[in-house]
Amino acid sequence: MKGQQVRAARVLLAISQQDLAAAAGVSVQTLRDIENGSGDPRRSSLTAVEDYLVSWGVRFVADPLVVGMPATSDDAGQAPTEDERGALGR
Repeated sequence: MKGQQVRAARVLLAISQQDLAAAAGVSVQTLRDIENGSGDPRRSSLTAVEDYLVSWGVRFVADPLVVGMPATSDDAGQAPTEDERGALGR
């Protein structure tokens, strides 16, 4: 998972940095560092962000410029609601 993939997934789901950071249990600065490829985020922070995005159907692939959601998912292409975005541990 690369920072640009995280940013693309977040935008695809229409989630703000603040909402994703809170839901994944990381600081906004840590999420910014991940998205910018800067700093040295902990493996646990990377895993928390990835796990949250994957829980929403995001699939990370080897090509760092490709992020997608499965076409067969019932809610593919639908951004989470405000209540869903705020729910921790989905």
